[in-house]
Amino acid sequence: MKANVIIIDPKKREIDYTSHETDLENIRKSLDCKFIEMIYLFSYPNVTVICDEEGRLKNNDKKYYVRLGEHIFVNKIMLVNL
Repeated sequence: MKANVIIIDPKKREIDYTSHETDLENIRKSLDCKFIEMIYLFSYPNVTVICDEEGRLKNNDKKYYVRLGEHIFVNKIMLVNL
């Protein structure tokens, strides 16, 4: 199944609005991670952030952050209206 998503990549400083497959493997490939975490941000409109569950724990040379309201995410995130 496809859904319209917004992918935010702070490393490349890009925001991409696209149609994306919502199966687990495609999401993992897009976010370049092994484990994903889903965080529900707002009651209306329904916005879900999908991010790397281990993003803060990884030993990267430099970490890139995305701030959405009071939440801070590490590396690439995906916004989905589920």
